[in-house]
Amino acid sequence: MESFMGSYSNRTNSFFDDQNDSLANISTAMNRSKFLLNEMASNTHTSKASTGLLKTSLLQSKSMLSHSMVQENIEEPKDQQSSIYTQFKIDTNKNIDEDSNLSELLKSYSEICTEQSHFIKEKLQHINANRNRDLYNTISNEYESMEKEKNLWNLIYQMFIDEQETKQHDNDIEADMDIENFEGLSEDALVKNLEKRNPFVRRVKLVIDWLEKNAAQSNYMKSIKDNMSSFAEKCANWEHTLHHLKSSSTFGRKDKISLSGREYVDELDPDAPIRQSKPLHDLDQEDEYKLMEYIFAFIRAGDLNSARDFCLKIGQPWRAATLEGFKLFNDRNYAVNGDFRIQQQHQIYKNEGNLNRDIWRLMVYKLIKDEKFGPYEKAVYAALAGFVTPVIPICKNYTDYVWIYFKALYNQIIEREIRQRIINREFLNDPDDENLFIISGKSSELCSIQIITHIFDRIRILINNSTNIISDNVNNSMKLMDYLKNLILSEQQSGLVLRFSSHLALFYRAASYQIKNDTLIQILDSFSQYLIDNNYKEIIAYYVSNLTPELQVKRYSKFLQTITDNKERMTMLKLAKERNMNVQAITQNIVDNLSKQATVRKDVTQRFDETSLSTTAFISKTADLFAPKTGQILTEEDKIKINAIDWIVYDQSQRLKLLEYANLTMRYFLLERQFFEATKLVFSKIPHDTITVILTHYNYIQQVSTSTIDSNFELIIENLPRHVTNLIKEYLCFKEYIESINLYNDWFDYFHKEKPIKPVSKYESETTHYEQSFAEKMTLDFEMKQYEDLSSRWYSKALLYSEKVKAKFFAVLKFPFGGWMCDVKKIEDLIEQDSESDEETNMEEETMNTEESEMRQVSVSNKKLEIRRRKAQMEELRKIYLPNICFVLLDVLSKMNLNKDLIRLSDLVASENFKLYTLFDNQQLRCLLNKLADSSINLLDSNKDYLGYD
Repeated sequence: MESFMGSYSNRTNSFFDDQNDSLANISTAMNRSKFLLNEMASNTHTSKASTGLLKTSLLQSKSMLSHSMVQENIEEPKDQQSSIYTQFKIDTNKNIDEDSNLSELLKSYSEICTEQSHFIKEKLQHINANRNRDLYNTISNEYESMEKEKNLWNLIYQMFIDEQETKQHDNDIEADMDIENFEGLSEDALVKNLEKRNPFVRRVKLVIDWLEKNAAQSNYMKSIKDNMSSFAEKCANWEHTLHHLKSSSTFGRKDKISLSGREYVDELDPDAPIRQSKPLHDLDQEDEYKLMEYIFAFIRAGDLNSARDFCLKIGQPWRAATLEGFKLFNDRNYAVNGDFRIQQQHQIYKNEGNLNRDIWRLMVYKLIKDEKFGPYEKAVYAALAGFVTPVIPICKNYTDYVWIYFKALYNQIIEREIRQRIINREFLNDPDDENLFIISGKSSELCSIQIITHIFDRIRILINNSTNIISDNVNNSMKLMDYLKNLILSEQQSGLVLRFSSHLALFYRAASYQIKNDTLIQILDSFSQYLIDNNYKEIIAYYVSNLTPELQVKRYSKFLQTITDNKERMTMLKLAKERNMNVQAITQNIVDNLSKQATVRKDVTQRFDETSLSTTAFISKTADLFAPKTGQILTEEDKIKINAIDWIVYDQSQRLKLLEYANLTMRYFLLERQFFEATKLVFSKIPHDTITVILTHYNYIQQVSTSTIDSNFELIIENLPRHVTNLIKEYLCFKEYIESINLYNDWFDYFHKEKPIKPVSKYESETTHYEQSFAEKMTLDFEMKQYEDLSSRWYSKALLYSEKVKAKFFAVLKFPFGGWMCDVKKIEDLIEQDSESDEETNMEEETMNTEESEMRQVSVSNKKLEIRRRKAQMEELRKIYLPNICFVLLDVLSKMNLNKDLIRLSDLVASENFKLYTLFDNQQLRCLLNKLADSSINLLDSNKDYLGYD
């Protein structure tokens, strides 16, 4: 015995050498979290009945409660839908970012889930399961999923609290009750001391208590308590068998054979059925089976007192006593202090627990090996003694397997501790359970991480799960988060899984646990995308702010693109700014994304090639290009492009970006849509001080006043960057063009709508001639004189309009610095020179860093592509709109009889300085020459030469 105890002591010392390793850092909780997630994610249709896996799946829920309630008048309010997400965000922000109170954070998570669970349960009670079976099942699954999430947060909370307490009392624990051998110390005190100084043992016990608490709150346990009423209180056990025996004695029968031909026991002591190998009455056997099933349920729920009281209630006090056999012996007459001596006291305490616990365990072992006992009876005593094998057939789900294996591990550990420490008593050899060797093995070299791994490997084999519920190396926070990441990325998950994984990741980071940053970002990114897709606007900024700066810009800009209300936009930007996100980069990215949508077709030139049109008809057709089109309306896509300017209009530092996007959008509307009203709308969104702000940024505004920017453009652009110069000039080109078209439309409306109508005598249209009376002649003469006065005033005013139109159109046609829609500086050539220079000067750096070199080349290539596209668009604008402006100006001058200005226009078109003739095709030139020829004839008829001179 002594040699055995010596070898046993060596094994135990080695067993606990590495207990304070990474598992002490919440690894047990993380393994439990993972296997429960797998359990919740398992498909209920493919689960085998023999394994008894959970039928409710966290991942199987079709949607969160907020989406599943909208049926059969069971609609969840919008506030309730988002309340759980909002509350999670509020508590996370408060306890991580403000107070750094992580224990309160985990506690609040559990409380939130509890409140939501109660809400779902109330909804469930108002649903008729028979009439709405699908809805009832859906909400039931939601309820069970919420309960499981609550339980997970409870476990993590308890593990975290235990870890924090361990860190606070490390020094005290090292000096506390770490003794080799002593006499008289109670088993209960030894185990408490073991739990106090060994985190691994303490946390194994914590997981057991957690699993039992969850079982006690389960629906199965509630149904057990409801059905207990079927067992009436009895003063005698096995009443049907007793009645049969009494009946046989009354009738003088010596044999105990029933009417069915079966022989029952003839004694009623507890061991009679086993000793005599005879059955009880059928009804008593049924009651006995239910009794043991209920007792096992109480033990599974950690409620031994209820199991004992139930045995007393039905007349089996002896069985209630047998359930007490596993309790540790405790003699309170010994003081738990440094010398472990008998206390100096007057009162003598009664001993507690079972002093002969080793004998009780041996008897339990013999019981579970005897085939005469039922499965639940074996499971009851095996669970109390910590034997795995008899309990496995009774396990209904994954948590039952974990419970019995952890319970067996805990019992094995405390048995080793008791037999090692107490040397004044001899113990019977502890019986072996083959499954215990799966837990810790016969070797003493296994550490706590390997023990936990072996447990879950064994459970995976038992349930025949081919989905690798627990991988070989998942025993810490890093591995668990990698698993959750792969689970999320493998398939689309519900909001519950994404929310749990994201907040667990945030907690890990705040608690300084080991977790890969890439894993954290991918999980949070998936959750952020879920929030965006489901329109949880108020909390999106918080979670996006935890991503990398690049992802922050990408995700938040994508979210903001869906918002059209300006007030709401400002609110979302304010939230982003409060979370220290780069608001400027976000708004700029929005505009960049919308800029890519504002592309122009390759064949954008729309020319009038109707050769049969007369010159007048051709000019009329051209004029329609500038007239407002009643059939054109702004589409939703158009509104998005136009309103995108609002994102950057408030930030003066982004005015250059605003100008670039506005120019691009106006090119799009003029080329792709020929939509002048949309172009005007874009231009109207550009603040009037944009050029001033840009020039102020480059410190050139001091040289000129804001009112003379157009006239002093040459002075301003001397030292401006190339792209800035060209953007400003393009903006001024649009400005001049839009103002000219507005003036033309004003002239057109006045010329045609305000023109006086010539009075006509009613007798002129009649075939029969009647002589007008004197009064009628006077009236007609008065109306004619009035008409001539109105016509004179109308023509004078129309002439004023036409002079303004003429001046503006000529300003467009003679636009300075290269012409309308021509860059001042050839930016594409300069970029090529800059890129070549950069390649020469940074050749060594590019050789050393190939990736950066490739990125630089891609950037240069994209710039060149954008420049070529812009240049092509501007050339097309010139080809389409400058010839049309000429024809519209021809129409104005012709109708106003300004023939001399027509000749001046022809000189401008033919001028080599502007080369406008290169923009005309043959048909346009033919129409232009015909109109000029008509104007020359009109000049000759008016006694002037063909050039308009007297």
